[in-house]
Amino acid sequence: MEGADVESFSVLVEGSDVRTVVRFSLSDRGNIVVRDATGSTMFEAVLTLSDDGECRLKINGKEYDFWQVRRKALEGIFFEM
Repeated sequence: MEGADVESFSVLVEGSDVRTVVRFSLSDRGNIVVRDATGSTMFEAVLTLSDDGECRLKINGKEYDFWQVRRKALEGIFFEM
């Protein structure tokens, strides 16, 4: 979307017996907020720089790689239905 400011996106899973969503958005402080289908916050991730100079996301004081945060957010809708 050229010229549009995108502040959120959703991952939607639809099937004959299931419909659920996980929404990723930016907070006012620039953190990534992940919400479930009910709108409840699953977690908030803060961008940080690790001691080895790599960008990471921090959740509740623990550092994660980007793929780990995606797994944390999405594993419930893909693997635990």
